[in-house]
Amino acid sequence: MNDWKVRQHVYHQLFNDIGFGDDLKNETIEYNSDTKTIIEKALEYPKVQSEVLFYPGKSYSIAVIYALLLNKYFEEDVYQSLNDPELLYGNDPHFVTYDKDPSTYDSILNDFPVHFIADPSLGCDNFQLTHEYFHKEFLLHDETKIYAPVK
Repeated sequence: MNDWKVRQHVYHQLFNDIGFGDDLKNETIEYNSDTKTIIEKALEYPKVQSEVLFYPGKSYSIAVIYALLLNKYFEEDVYQSLNDPELLYGNDPHFVTYDKDPSTYDSILNDFPVHFIADPSLGCDNFQLTHEYFHKEFLLHDETKIYAPVK
């Protein structure tokens, strides 16, 4: 099993009841099925702070963010990560793998602000929360790194 998968699993076993992620019952959600709008909302997610969560655009954006961060910290191939059905640990019912919708992912990846991965302070608050959650979930954050498996 990949190191990142072990870390993600350990996190979810330890913190399953805490719920660091979104509690959708407390959020305003808008659903879009038009591909153009999905791409637009996915590309807005890291840049534009919104009180509304736009699905499935947010799901595509989160998957891309995770794949890029897995590449940065664990040298995982971005496309291989996007093809992993457990990339988001089964926590997002709107997540689809790359092979199910390559054209949408390619459009998002072509215009995604990848420099935000190196400097998350450039992104909006929601992006920064996603970045922080990734670090917690993969045991890279100060609050969770003590649980990281020893190599």
